Amino acid sequence: MIELIFLFIVLIFLIFDGFMFYVAYRLVRPPRLVEKWTPKDVGIDYEDVELVTEDGLKLKGWWVDSGSKRTLVILHGYTTSRWAFYVKKMLEAAVNRGFNVLTFDFRAHGESEGSITTFGLQEFLDL
Repeated sequence: MIELIFLFIVLIFLIFDGFMFYVAYRLVRPPRLVEKWTPKDVGIDYEDVELVTEDGLKLKGWWVDSGSKRTLVILHGYTTSRWAFYVKKMLEAAVNRGFNVLTFDFRAHGESEGSITTFGLQEFLDL
């Protein structure tokens, strides 16, 4: 009987550990949001840019040159990208106020390289 209880407890721990591994795996590998719109769709001229991180990853983004000395960097949140619903509105507002704008996909998001997110550790350096 004690062997059965022990086996049951081990089985519960294995299931729990497997579940926790799955959750951790999904957290560091967010889904990639990539849509079809560009700043051109809202009448803004832009240039595709590629930034290279210290560890060699290529981050994709957009640069809008308004001819200003002021530049605004629009950042997206976890599990989104430069195609997040709020980026388009922020981009339009910034350009209408005369700012140059840079927006890019953090590592493991959108069209940028990288397979895992580090919840800010490497992303901070990317910025």
